[in-house]
Amino acid sequence: RVAHGGARGSAGSTPPGTNPPTVLDAYALDIPAVSTLHIQQPGLYFVACPTTSGWAGAVVYESVDNVAYSIAGTLQTPHVMGAATNVLAVGSTLTMDVTNTVNVRMSNGATLASATIDEVGIGANWFLLGDEILAFLTATLETDGSYTLSNLLRGLRDTSDHMATHAVDERFVRLTALGENAIWWPFPDGLAANGRRRYIKIVPAGALLADITAIDFT
Repeated sequence: RVAHGGARGSAGSTPPGTNPPTVLDAYALDIPAVSTLHIQQPGLYFVACPTTSGWAGAVVYESVDNVAYSIAGTLQTPHVMGAATNVLAVGSTLTMDVTNTVNVRMSNGATLASATIDEVGIGANWFLLGDEILAFLTATLETDGSYTLSNLLRGLRDTSDHMATHAVDERFVRLTALGENAIWWPFPDGLAANGRRRYIKIVPAGALLADITAIDFT
């Protein structure tokens, strides 16, 4: 809680404290489209989840000069996100990877569940690990609350060149619910945006735009 420095009201009472803005894990995902609705125009996916209590949504701002910002959208629901606790080894894109597994520590109390191959085929349990897009069939809950993901489909959406770049603590982002909990933001200038620099700020409710470090990419 934000300290109120011993201030007193007119009747000598202490005013109620105020909660500071929640701290976010937030990303502007510059990845291949994961929906056929998004393949006609380049853009970004915006996702965020709280790492502290007090989630009240977040506002996404975009800029071309890191000075003047405009609102790109509002995130109302925390996304399902986490981080890897081990390094996922390189696997095959030709068959299901039944050898390698990845353990993930979830944020914000999020949970994962197993799915059938038919369910995965229509989009269940797709996720981003680092910069590789994968899907898992089996999620095993461990005693420490983390999940071990196995029976993996690797290098989806032509991301196999990222299979050798995995690391401990890299981002885990569930892609299945991007249409529900995330924002798809097509570039306002379409294909003309190629090569242009962009700045994105994902600001939790109650925070100041100036206090958030921009996500900078070209």
